[in-house]
Amino acid sequence: PPGTPSLVLLGTALDRLLPTTLSRCQVVQFDAWPAEFVRERLSALRPGLSSGQASWYARAAAGSLGGAMAMADDDLFSLNERITSQLSSLPRTRAELPKTWNEEAKALGQRYRKTDPEITETEATRRGLCTLFLLASNHYADQLRRDPSGAAESIARKINRLSLAAQQLSLNANVQLCVDALVNDLAA
Repeated sequence: PPGTPSLVLLGTALDRLLPTTLSRCQVVQFDAWPAEFVRERLSALRPGLSSGQASWYARAAAGSLGGAMAMADDDLFSLNERITSQLSSLPRTRAELPKTWNEEAKALGQRYRKTDPEITETEATRRGLCTLFLLASNHYADQLRRDPSGAAESIARKINRLSLAAQQLSLNANVQLCVDALVNDLAA
């Protein structure tokens, strides 16, 4: 095109752009909002949240105000407390955890389908499970931050295993088998 127009490309992975495209771009990076800013804005936009909830959403959303609002709307704080309690009870709760997580994922999936009616029930449940896996990963990451000299290798293995389970779901693995195997590995 002639030299006067400007195009704005938004992306999240520079390495996925073609080199010819990237060479013609001026890269402007947008950093995440500071957690304190997200907490303050979230508290103003969702006044029913406690200070602790707003802080948790701000941290969990990694600098995204929209992400924090969506998490608050989906009441992920309560879900996170349940997930944390369940993981703290492993391996004692190993037998019932897959069923519980599938029920939680279906409930989340119903919420996701309300905002995106085009997705199937199965896909919505998979998204719900990925959300659960993310919350579980955050639980283990918090453990690691609290005690970096503790069982770091074991915790890192659990986080990697949760990431692998999310990958398997994205490749259409059997949901029940994926969750059963994941819980067994986390409980070991």
